[in-house]
Amino acid sequence: MKYQITIEADAHDKDYVAKLSDVKENQISLFERVADAIREFKPYVGTKPDYWIHKHEHNWPTGEIIQEEFGEKTPKERYVPFGNNGIHTIT
Repeated sequence: MKYQITIEADAHDKDYVAKLSDVKENQISLFERVADAIREFKPYVGTKPDYWIHKHEHNWPTGEIIQEEFGEKTPKERYVPFGNNGIHTIT
C-alpha cells in the first residue's frame, strides 16, 4: 500500500509552502508523534542571552542557509517544505 503525507508550513508572514512526500507504513507512527509535539507546542520566553528574551512563537524555525557540514539535510532530502528563506511554523 502507498502512503503519502502533505506538510504545510508558513515561510514568511502567511507565505505558505507545502510538500507531498511518499512514506512507508512503518514511518507513519513517527509522523504522528511529531504532529502531536507540534500541536502541543506552547510559545515561551527565552531567558539568556539577552537577545533571546522575547516571546518565541514559531514551532519549526529554520534559516535560509543549509549547513550541510553540521548534518543538515538539503530541502530535497527533507519531508518538511522549505521556503525561499526557510520556514518558521508548520501549520
